[in-house]
Amino acid sequence: IASTSPTTAGAAAEAGAPVSAEQAVSEAAARAAAAVASQLEAHITETVSCAIFRDGGIRSFEVKGDLLLKVNDEAARGAAVHCAPGSAAFRFQAHPSMDKGRWGAESVLTPTMALPMGGRGSKVLRWKATSEDPDMAPLLVSCWPDALGGGRWQVSVDYSLQDSAWPGISLTSVVISVP
Repeated sequence: IASTSPTTAGAAAEAGAPVSAEQAVSEAAARAAAAVASQLEAHITETVSCAIFRDGGIRSFEVKGDLLLKVNDEAARGAAVHCAPGSAAFRFQAHPSMDKGRWGAESVLTPTMALPMGGRGSKVLRWKATSEDPDMAPLLVSCWPDALGGGRWQVSVDYSLQDSAWPGISLTSVVISVP
């Protein structure tokens, strides 16, 4: 994030050139972010499952996710993680080792005991949302069965991404099953 060229704020200050406050703050923030990133890793996993009727209606829709923190440095074992307030459609649950009062009031995950070092990390937050609202599905799917005769059918499946409900979404490992 911070430039490594000789024109950075630090190099400019050493050379006696004027340095703006924005340059100095930006570079300090970049160095701090890089240091924290090496001390604490955050991994988010989210799964969307949806059963859709052939007319596009939703039989079931569920989003599940979790936040895993991996501590790589002793200094980060008590780190607080500030989260954006969640949607009312989601039910969030902080791990029992997180300060529930601070999580509920400020959306900040603060461990009440030190997080373990290394390993695969620790799940500290999970969330879930369910709905039968067709606008919540990330994909709009329509099935068009045609009888070919002799007990044979041809099914055309049309699907498109619902970008209006999920701006900026990227889907991977999408499976559409036709029974």
